[in-house]
Amino acid sequence: MISDKQQEVLAHLRTVEQADIHQIYRAVSFSYYCNYEKYISEICSRLVENGHITRVKPGVFKLGGTKKAETEHNNPKQISLF
Repeated sequence: MISDKQQEVLAHLRTVEQADIHQIYRAVSFSYYCNYEKYISEICSRLVENGHITRVKPGVFKLGGTKKAETEHNNPKQISLF
């Protein structure tokens, strides 16, 4: 599930080739009183972990990632959860 803030970041990245944290912050409608770099990078890191975006280099992101396979978390030796 993608949050509203994550959707805004994705919407901005669809309009540009790549963007850094400062460009993303200026483009989204939500704001933070202080430490916006930390919060924007946390949002982007979650999107990278979920395979929605790719980290080009530290603080720079672009759209298009690799989706994690659903079976990646399953152990083939595990018959069922319980």
